[in-house]
Amino acid sequence: MYRIGFFIDWAELDKRGQVTALNAQFVAALRTAVTLVDNADYAQDSACWQQLADRVTAAINRHLWDEERGVYVDARGSRRVSQQSNAAVIAFDVAPPSRWERILDAILDPERVLLTRMGERETTYDNFDEERHVVMAQPFFAHHLHRAISKAGRPDALLDNIRRHWGALVDAGDDTFRETWQIDELTSLCHAFSATPTFDLSTDVLGIMPLQAGFGHFRVAPQPADLAWARGTFPTPHGMIEVDWRVENGRFQLNLTVPDNTTAEVILPGETAVILKPGQYQL
Repeated sequence: MYRIGFFIDWAELDKRGQVTALNAQFVAALRTAVTLVDNADYAQDSACWQQLADRVTAAINRHLWDEERGVYVDARGSRRVSQQSNAAVIAFDVAPPSRWERILDAILDPERVLLTRMGERETTYDNFDEERHVVMAQPFFAHHLHRAISKAGRPDALLDNIRRHWGALVDAGDDTFRETWQIDELTSLCHAFSATPTFDLSTDVLGIMPLQAGFGHFRVAPQPADLAWARGTFPTPHGMIEVDWRVENGRFQLNLTVPDNTTAEVILPGETAVILKPGQYQL
């Protein structure tokens, strides 16, 4: 039995001892702190926190990687494997890129991924085989799972996971996204942290990402995967970025509005980047 203890996700991860997901999040927090203090010109704090982030990263890779199975275990000495732990080490740049494909192949295998209990208040429990199964991410941690998939350049897998899980909610007639895949008496049926597909479809499918604080400079790099078209608007302090793309007869076409006082780096599939000033474009 694995107690919830400190929160990582509504799932039964092994959280005894040195925990992979928690330490990966600590690394992410340290690196964010480094960025903040660099902007504030506190070089001494920056160096200290960067060194600590590097030491924790090295320890995760030394003690929590299972070379034989090609995954990170949940905790030191544990055999339990989860989407949460392995997503975190990719999303937060802990795992070296040479390991990403093996990790994702393992944790996205539908034959291995298993939905576990949300916590001790849930009485049913599946027969989890720690040598074979992988703990499924709930909607909360699926955000980091999707960031890992995106970072590894697998847009098809990203859309597949959205369709598989959020698509099932839509097919079931749900009008809102609930807190967890299961429902009990405490489950929120309309939960903000379950709306990660909104972020994914904006950032990956439309391809919009800031390159400068406040969106003064941003990137538009659509990832169509198996989609024929996508259209949407993205709010910024300078106005709406409007994107409308489609694939017709094997040709990718993009309509784009670049707001005033901004510039856009545009990368169409298979092409090099171009810089655009404010205006409306057909590419």
